[in-house]
Amino acid sequence: MTNSVAQHATKDYPTGSFTSIFTGHESFLADHVIQDKKILPGMAYLEMSRAAVSSSVTMSDEHFIVLSDSVFIQPLIVSEKCSVEVKVYPAARGEFGIEVSTNQGVHFQSKAHIRKKQEQTTAPASLNISDLERHCTLAGPSKQQLYNEFKKLGINYGPSHQGITEIKLGKDCALIRLSLPGSSRRGMDLDPGMLDSIIQSTVALADCRDSIRVPFTIKNTQIYSPLTDEIYVYLVKAD
Repeated sequence: MTNSVAQHATKDYPTGSFTSIFTGHESFLADHVIQDKKILPGMAYLEMSRAAVSSSVTMSDEHFIVLSDSVFIQPLIVSEKCSVEVKVYPAARGEFGIEVSTNQGVHFQSKAHIRKKQEQTTAPASLNISDLERHCTLAGPSKQQLYNEFKKLGINYGPSHQGITEIKLGKDCALIRLSLPGSSRRGMDLDPGMLDSIIQSTVALADCRDSIRVPFTIKNTQIYSPLTDEIYVYLVKAD
């Protein structure tokens, strides 16, 4: 999603500036139309940040990236060709700042940390799908029903953003199966359509589906490995 146009390193901290040109024909724009406007999915900023950091820092398979305090400042509406710049700059030791901007202004900011997997004390626990299915037995809306509801709200998702395949509901929890064949071969570790489908999944636990709430901030995103074409999302309703 990003192409390096300038990159340099200081003694302690690599930094970089990366530029992408969007035309509106990209699947993550053409298939993400809100109120008749092509808007870059908020989740796409996570992939842009990951790609910029991994291109600025020497990493091995023993490392992973953590994005923290991610803030979505303003939407990026693409009605004509536009240039998007991602800047990676040094902060405290072991930490980098990230900013995504266009001539419209700043759209996204985050912090990035590089961690060693063996030093991570809060690695995610493995979840047994069969156990989760026993807790989530009530069928939720079908894929067709769900995306028709989105459309009535003025949210038009194209094929690359229609990842929700099955929803199972439990008591204050839900298990959602996502499938986007070929998404892992689009050259991005965090495919925007798959990430956006994860956010769409939160509607399963919404008290009312007449309106859609989207996050303005994300506290912590730990990126251990690329997303696959088929994944499960387990949601628990917060108090």
